[in-house]
Order: sequence, then C-alpha cells, then structure tokens
Amino acid sequence: MKLNILGATIKKARLSKNLTQVSLGSILDVDCTFISKIENGHYKPARDFLKRISNALDLDFSLLVDLAGQMTPEQLKDLKKYQDIVAENAALKQQIAETKSLLLQSNREKDEALVLLNSIASNLIAITDRIKDGQK
Repeated sequence: MKLNILGATIKKARLSKNLTQVSLGSILDVDCTFISKIENGHYKPARDFLKRISNALDLDFSLLVDLAGQMTPEQLKDLKKYQDIVAENAALKQQIAETKSLLLQSNREKDEALVLLNSIASNLIAITDRIKDGQK
C-alpha cells in the first residue's frame, strides 16, 4: 500500500515539474520503465535512489523513506519528534510576529507583549532542553 502512495507522490512531483518519465529517467540516469515501476508501486527503490529522487524533484527525503517502508521504528519516532518541534517552532514564530505588532502599539499593549515574550522565551527554553535531552 505504501509503495502505491510513494509512487503517486513521486508521480505528482514529477508532473508538477512538467517532467516525463523519460526526462526524469534521464536526469536520474535510469530507464523510464524503472520510473514507471516505482510510480505504479511495483518496485521499492533503495535508499540511495530515494535520495536522488528527492533531490531531483525537491521532495522530503524522510517522507520518501517512510513511504518506502525503510524507516526503523526508532527513526519514525525521531521523525515525529522533529515534526512536532518544527510545528512548535512555527507557532512560536507566529507569536513573535504578533508580539512585534503589539510592541509597535500603545503602552498597555506593550505590557501584553512583554507577557507574551516571557511565555515565548520559556517555550523556547523548554524546546531546547527537549532537543538536548533527545526527549519529547
């Protein structure tokens, strides 16, 4: 099942770049029938070839490895932690942008901004500690 999703993901990315199977095969130095087998879920490419595909099509390598079923449970766990941290980081960036906006406004709103900045700082410290500890 995952190989079908892998193939569909690769095909979608290839088409979004207006590449044919022949042209992608040429870029990757493989025959177009090999690309067809991958896209149709009939072949599970090796990790190094997934890396070449991810580079050629600007796809997330870890996603391709996951879809190809080549991640260990520990790697999947680490990937989930990383994705959670990236999401938290994005939320904190949004809070920072909102805080900057508040700082440019009235004094009352500056007090609110300082409270938000303290909260952001605490969250960043917590994230940094989790990264150092390798825990979620």
